[in-house]
Amino acid sequence: LSDPAVYDEVRRRMDVDNYQRLQIAQTYFDNRDAGGNIRYWRDRSDPESRWRWILYDVDQGFGLHSPDAYARNTLAFYTDPAGPSWPNPPWSTFLQRKLLENADYRRTFVNRTLDYLDTDFSPATVLRQLDARAAAIAPHVPRQVRRWGGTENNWQLHLDRMREFARLRPAYLREHLRTFFGGGEDVRYRVTATAGGYVELDGNRRVDEADATVPGFANYPIPVRAAAHRGFRFAGWSDGVRDAERTLRPSDAAPLTARFTPHDHALAGLVRVTKVVPTGPTGDYLTLHNFSDRTAYTGAWVLTDGEHEQPLPNIGLAPGEELTLARDPGRFRAAFPERPAPVLLTFGLAKAGETLGIYHEDGAYVYRVTYGAGGRLMSSAAASPAAQRRLTEGSGSDLYWRWMIGGAIFVAFVAFRAWLAERRATAVET
Repeated sequence: LSDPAVYDEVRRRMDVDNYQRLQIAQTYFDNRDAGGNIRYWRDRSDPESRWRWILYDVDQGFGLHSPDAYARNTLAFYTDPAGPSWPNPPWSTFLQRKLLENADYRRTFVNRTLDYLDTDFSPATVLRQLDARAAAIAPHVPRQVRRWGGTENNWQLHLDRMREFARLRPAYLREHLRTFFGGGEDVRYRVTATAGGYVELDGNRRVDEADATVPGFANYPIPVRAAAHRGFRFAGWSDGVRDAERTLRPSDAAPLTARFTPHDHALAGLVRVTKVVPTGPTGDYLTLHNFSDRTAYTGAWVLTDGEHEQPLPNIGLAPGEELTLARDPGRFRAAFPERPAPVLLTFGLAKAGETLGIYHEDGAYVYRVTYGAGGRLMSSAAASPAAQRRLTEGSGSDLYWRWMIGGAIFVAFVAFRAWLAERRATAVET
């Protein structure tokens, strides 16, 4: 897989990003039962669907059977070419071993792991999540003990072990990474962005106006990309570099800021949403009106609610003319036969209200409006301040895997493992 063409073919067949995040999670957890517990899936009705992996059965992580599991070199465990039939047979480590032959995968694996150890898997984050879930489960422990056996002392013992794992694991895993991959010395970069965009770090974490300190290794530079929100354009880096994509290296010691400026369409604020109907017998619909003195060509425009988006039809909207988009054009026509035929609205409108925006495909801002329950127009923006111009957008891959610290992991761990360990101890004594 060191051959880029072969690696690209693998990426076409499987979601490599998904697989890598799974491997990072299993490595952090020190899941000793992951070798044969492999589940993957794809949509067989879609010929373009790629294989994706499922995280499950992680109760043997976080030191279930070893009080010093935080110190284990799980990187070596998951890359062993000659492991035993259980828990890490060679076939179970084959894919990770081959992918690590590719320089891009290897770099991303290192940088992404360091990033997670500084964010989602930091001691503060994990302890906060662990304590919150333990507090929710604690009232039910006495009933668990009465019904299934075990002791409340054993519950506390394993909670304390998990807390110790959370506190100590990042430091050990960081050193395992450094040794295994030849990372070199620690490097910390300071990165931020002005309002209107964000910086994406090696395809993973996004940094916006909040100043971020980014961890790295000297031998593993970090590719970054400045990306503008709709309604803005990238205006360059604080050190004068104009390219949106660049690579952070140890020589980049000074704080680095991606700068963004407003980006308005020539008709910004002149083509407006004048009516929103999110409920009723006609079905959802909205109306645009051209208040300008020239024809608005909408073929390159996009309507979005921040989650869904729809290209507008390729028409010329004359001055004073209206365009209606309806979720059910047939019902709209039946209710308003005298009005021009509407265009299909491809997503539903939120009944309680939301914000809609219209942008050119190059990101230029056209219009934005917020409506409340029943479609009452509450606010709009033409040439408005930056904070009012943008919609709330998904934050991408950095949030995509917040499930790593989610309730499924800790609920599965805490409630079950104390009982399991107690039952196994009882069986041994018997």
